[in-house]
Amino acid sequence: MKKISPFAVETVKLYVPLKGKEMTVTELNFRPPTTKDAMATDGCQDKTVAAALALMESMTGVSKYLLEQLVPEDFANCSVILARTNLRYTGQINLFEGTETDNPLEAANDVQPESSPQDSAES
Repeated sequence: MKKISPFAVETVKLYVPLKGKEMTVTELNFRPPTTKDAMATDGCQDKTVAAALALMESMTGVSKYLLEQLVPEDFANCSVILARTNLRYTGQINLFEGTETDNPLEAANDVQPESSPQDSAES
């Protein structure tokens, strides 16, 4: 598992570019989260697409208008970063103390499901 820096910018290359009037976005660069980003979700119901888009907009600087065009596969790739960020906010993982993981669900549950795709690939 690779070590994740709490200060690293994480990039998601999009399968389908986001197109605005004067710009096209081919990748999303998520800067390291701060409390300001958590506050961007205030007023959004927890665990909703609206909360995810508010956090994504705050961390990437890309407008919600463009982010609403994300196809499911691109949204899912961004969701991995958002899930890790949310786990950092709740203290379930701490990148400074080395409890990082590439898989936010692994950090939350601390256990892989019995028949995970990772298990099949290792066999």
